[in-house]
Amino acid sequence: NELFVGENVCIQKNQSGIGGGGGVKSLGGYLSLKGAVIAENQAKDGNHGGGVLTAGKTEISDCRIFGNSASRAGGGICFYDSSVGTSGRGIISGTKVYENTAATNGAGIMIGSSKGTVTAEETEVYENQGTEGGIRCQKGSVFQMKGGAVWGNSRYGISNGGNMVLSGNLRIGRKTDLPDTRPSQKGKIQAGGIYNTGELSANAREVVLTWEGDESGCGLYNNGGRAVWNGSISGNFRYGICNAGGGTVEIRDKGSVAFCRWGIYNKKGAKLLL
Repeated sequence: NELFVGENVCIQKNQSGIGGGGGVKSLGGYLSLKGAVIAENQAKDGNHGGGVLTAGKTEISDCRIFGNSASRAGGGICFYDSSVGTSGRGIISGTKVYENTAATNGAGIMIGSSKGTVTAEETEVYENQGTEGGIRCQKGSVFQMKGGAVWGNSRYGISNGGNMVLSGNLRIGRKTDLPDTRPSQKGKIQAGGIYNTGELSANAREVVLTWEGDESGCGLYNNGGRAVWNGSISGNFRYGICNAGGGTVEIRDKGSVAFCRWGIYNKKGAKLLL
């Protein structure tokens, strides 16, 4: 099965109950969204995917996905494993995902599929509200982000428990087209930029964490995961990097931590490689 949603199409103010997917749901077929608006849809009754719920091959380009809500995970977009054995995978490019909410994880984008890779290219994820607000990569999932920006999301900009690769001209924590900055989380919690319990690789110098807010957050909080950092971290963080839970952080030759209250905090049992 194939579903194509083209330019100037608006899918708005719909509701789903059992099964989720308030705006669009794809159970294992091919889904193409190009230039569409997915707005103000709801996944109710404890379900995922307020805007888009997909368990198949997916291509989302030049769309605006905003104001959607999920009573579980994935307020804007949710990639998942279906009950019939299919898995969400594909590419998101040139898309804005903003002002979505989720009762649990991944208010902007939730990657919960275990078979296949999700890639975001030159995509902005901002001002989404949830327990792990911007992007959540679940254990067993693979997510790649090339360029774009993640800013203004509640709690964490990015939360990774799977396998994540960040590259290109990517900014996390700051709205790049304005001179002022926005906090990527609010309140006294562990991580403002990235919270990692899985495998994380930031393999380009242009991957930058910049955040100005209170002093309670971290640029990168690595809690039992493995992180290879080759980007830069700067701003008014409490710690640029906090490495805990027996985790490992390797800072490569182009990695840097600057203008933080404390640069690196390596807790007992954790491993830091410079």
